[in-house]
Amino acid sequence: MNMASSYRYMKIKLKNNTSDTGAKFFFTTTSNTAWNEAKSVTFTTGASMSGYTEYTIDMGANSLWTGTIKQLRFDPFSTTGTMNVDYIRLSNTP
Repeated sequence: MNMASSYRYMKIKLKNNTSDTGAKFFFTTTSNTAWNEAKSVTFTTGASMSGYTEYTIDMGANSLWTGTIKQLRFDPFSTTGTMNVDYIRLSNTP
């Protein structure tokens, strides 16, 4: 099964309790197992949120999102603080 083409989108529902608005997903594939910036997708969140918001990230926008995805890593922000995550899902629809 070609996971990358079947599940192009990452959906995450979160509440950011910090002033930082940058978040990032990294991934590895069976043919490219190294963690690096080339295999990442950055997205923007709200800051100091009072409630949860769902974000849809187009992982397929990264040309390396191909074949079988082996691992996923979520880097929520680069500051001190907390973030609440309700769910992270792979989806075939935006």
